[in-house]
Amino acid sequence: MAELWDPCSLPADVLLNAGADPEPQNATTQRQSENEWKFCTFGLEEAMLTIFATTTSFDVVAADARATERQPISIAGEPAVQFRLPEIYRTPSCSVSVGRPYGTVQYVVSVDLMDGATVSDVCARTRELAGAFLGYSRW
Repeated sequence: MAELWDPCSLPADVLLNAGADPEPQNATTQRQSENEWKFCTFGLEEAMLTIFATTTSFDVVAADARATERQPISIAGEPAVQFRLPEIYRTPSCSVSVGRPYGTVQYVVSVDLMDGATVSDVCARTRELAGAFLGYSRW
């Protein structure tokens, strides 16, 4: 099995070019049964970006029963799924997951409830960031 990628390892210049604060606001590794999850949260203007890397398979993550508005998409030419998790994120948010050799990488953008962003806007930003960062999670 391939080693689990650490989302906090994204280069500072890549994060800055995408409009993210390169200093992680939160970083954690967790185990859930036989699967490992690493995540890192970065600040965006008026929003937060959390990137998860997990040994959980893409099929399992994509079929999460809590997900709503699930739709297949493509990120950088790779199959992906876009969805929302309203029971977890109370503010406008969007998730994009893509399969990796070790399992899955998932990008979540959640915005401040007061800024007037629509879910459509948030999902467009999530897809943009996933495309910008996906190449760093390949190994």
